[in-house]
Amino acid sequence: MSKTLDYYNENAEAFCENTVNADMSSQYNMFEKYMFDGARVLDFGCGSGRDTKYFIEQGYHVEAIDGSEELCKRASELAGIEVKNIYFQDIEYSNEFDGVWACASLLHVPAGELKSVFIKIAKALRDNGILYASFKYGDFEGERNGRMFTDMNEDSIEALINDIPELEIKESYISGDVREGRGDEQWLNMILIKHSKKELKTKDEIVETEEVEVLSGEIVFDETGHRILRVTPEEKVKFAGALDCLAQCFSIGDISANIQKGVEYVVQIPVKYQEMINKGEVYINKNGRTGIEWPTLMRKAENGRPQFVDNLPIKQQSLVQGNPVQDMCTNFHNIAMQQQMAQIASQLQKTYEIVRLIEQGQQDDRIAVLEAGRDEIAYALTLKDKAARRMHIESGRSKLIEGTSLLSKAFERRVTNFEAIPKNPLLRFGKAVLESGFDNDYLVEKDKEYNNIEECYELYKQATIMLAMSWAITGENEAVKATFDKGISFLKGLDCEAIKTVEYVHKDAKDLFFQVGVGELKKEQKICIEKAESYDTLMIEVSGDKLLEVIEHGKAE
Repeated sequence: MSKTLDYYNENAEAFCENTVNADMSSQYNMFEKYMFDGARVLDFGCGSGRDTKYFIEQGYHVEAIDGSEELCKRASELAGIEVKNIYFQDIEYSNEFDGVWACASLLHVPAGELKSVFIKIAKALRDNGILYASFKYGDFEGERNGRMFTDMNEDSIEALINDIPELEIKESYISGDVREGRGDEQWLNMILIKHSKKELKTKDEIVETEEVEVLSGEIVFDETGHRILRVTPEEKVKFAGALDCLAQCFSIGDISANIQKGVEYVVQIPVKYQEMINKGEVYINKNGRTGIEWPTLMRKAENGRPQFVDNLPIKQQSLVQGNPVQDMCTNFHNIAMQQQMAQIASQLQKTYEIVRLIEQGQQDDRIAVLEAGRDEIAYALTLKDKAARRMHIESGRSKLIEGTSLLSKAFERRVTNFEAIPKNPLLRFGKAVLESGFDNDYLVEKDKEYNNIEECYELYKQATIMLAMSWAITGENEAVKATFDKGISFLKGLDCEAIKTVEYVHKDAKDLFFQVGVGELKKEQKICIEKAESYDTLMIEVSGDKLLEVIEHGKAE
């Protein structure tokens, strides 16, 4: 590496002149579609400072490093910030950046050291953070033009990243060199994403590690129609957070004699009295005159219904320390919403895989914007700071709005371009002969064309639901309704006369998008609004063994 740094220190002026005006717009677009306003970006090996200057101008909070002292001086002058002289192998950042920009820098790291540097970059990234990296395309390793290079191709980089569980290759493409006179040189451009260590997943997706805590949350109704947020632990996954909060808020140790091992219990917390908790109007038991109920411990009977065991007195000191009850309810509601978003996003991805085959990559930008919005909202829900959480939700939502708009235009274009199928069987036969000969491929191709449009509709529907859920997360029901109303209006406004002619050859076909689309969005609208509404009770299911474990732990402390 020292020989490479010597080269850059000795040739800094010529290198800067040769690279400072290079057109990096394609690479910027690849990176920025995952970023958001005010994101923290690390320019990893900034060279002339060209990219540092650009990212600062876009409103990002940028830190820049380079191993060459001379390049650091020139980059500092160009970008207007202090560029730190740090070797790549020596970085010690931790959970600081939303994006790392490593343009033509990691290629100078020896192959044997690349893994450790990638791991350090992953540590520097926040959960769901993005890394852009570029290498000269090939399999060469050694000295070239006075510098050491490690070239990469799809196979070698995949083998390397597969051995780093924190990182996943999100997308990649091959480009030419943007510098004048080097059009024949090829570069491998990649976006990698850092996996969240505390990530909410659907049950089928749970990855069990010591650092992952997964809870299952859903909103249900009891026999009286009360809305209940039901929280349960997944098997073999830590459930400590919820139980620690129970121990913090309630005097469960006072009723330990009523708790038995091997029995399932339900803790019910009526959240509608949180305002009284905030004011310090604490009632230990149910008030016979006012009917006010306090947290209770219920035993699950054989028929599945809860049976009253005892009241859970609220600890007075919990009010002094803040309102952990409210925080717990907010966190669990976030869990339920995030899981819903994950399920929608999973379905969106499955549909996208089909559409991508149809359009051969033309949907990539639209989906990338949607995925960036989804990932930022998922990140926002992990934040404790309310202002930061709100900011990231709004930023993620703006990406969802953009992606959904792009999808609607693509969907409308496909519907408009569909050529009507003749109603008369003889005319259909004649058209088949004229266009396909006697192979009769005409109707087969029309079926394929319609099926492609149907998949585009599914993609648009799921994107609309995900956008509406972003409003539901913040409890803005009017915006949820408006999002679906806009989608319904869009479907009603489509000119489907030509596409309805598929019914001439499929008379018994049901559930075609122009038949059911509006109804499906209305149904999803009702469900989504219900999820956005506040719930009456937080219900936590837990075993007697776990409750006794928490009590003993509390006594030990």
